[in-house]
Amino acid sequence: MICGGTTSADGVTMQKRIELDDVPTGTPREAAEYVEQSCEVLIGLAEQCGMGFLGYLLALAREEAAAAKHNLEQ
Repeated sequence: MICGGTTSADGVTMQKRIELDDVPTGTPREAAEYVEQSCEVLIGLAEQCGMGFLGYLLALAREEAAAAKHNLEQ
């Protein structure tokens, strides 16, 4: 599970948990697809939070996953 802190309107920090139970454990293509889609979501989050370099690295990971998925389809 991934944990991250969020702050509510009253300034109280809460923990947000994201369960990773839906991570595919099947084929390499499924894993590549999952990584590609996850990176897309995380890129948006990084950009919203002003973490441009992290967004850049996630974009590289997304492209690597897309290339792996493409290679596995051939």
